[in-house]
Amino acid sequence: MQRVPQHLADGILLARLMGFRKGEVFALTVDQVDFQNRGVWLEASSTKANRAEFIAAGTEAMEVLTRLVAQARGWKQLHLLTYQRGEKGKRLPVKNPKRAWQTAMKALGLQYRFHDTKASYVTAVAHVATAAVTQQLARHRSYETTKRYLRVADQAARNAVEAIPMKAFANAMASPSRKQESQTDGMAATKAPQEPGKEKALEPLGSKAFPLPSEMVGATGFEPATLRPPV
Repeated sequence: MQRVPQHLADGILLARLMGFRKGEVFALTVDQVDFQNRGVWLEASSTKANRAEFIAAGTEAMEVLTRLVAQARGWKQLHLLTYQRGEKGKRLPVKNPKRAWQTAMKALGLQYRFHDTKASYVTAVAHVATAAVTQQLARHRSYETTKRYLRVADQAARNAVEAIPMKAFANAMASPSRKQESQTDGMAATKAPQEPGKEKALEPLGSKAFPLPSEMVGATGFEPATLRPPV
């Protein structure tokens, strides 16, 4: 983002924070920003699904939107993202940032597409939300489509492995519960002692002997609320 023009950097940032597609983010206008409901309204004609959609914005995204709206109004522009043709030229809306994107990728030796910013957004959501929420925020009809956007970094996978609560299992194995101890004591008191040299081998304990920690209980479902555009 430090190597691209400001309008492209702002477009990348909004796409990363809100999951916009390229055509959606560079077509945004001032009147689409909803400060009361904290988000952006997309017209049906600008979405892939051809339906009006509301895109919720987090705190950081709202800060970016607030800055861009104030900037556009100061320049007396309708679009949030514009560029200036020449040092004193007129500001114009961005139709397609393809050339600026390709120039930046070539300079950095990278081969990313602009659409990969949405994959980054969907992956970030998947780290903190359920599959249903991730699919809804990705705006996909099928979760199979959502899964194709997920990109798990090596460090994220390592963090997940390190977070497995094996200590709880180790404690359960080393310290049997009082119920288990009382059952064992009762069995020892009622059974006749084995003859020396003929002790029966202990059978391995089943999985029921190890209580699952509460933090492994799955998350509950949700019921999404659909906002309505202002009249």
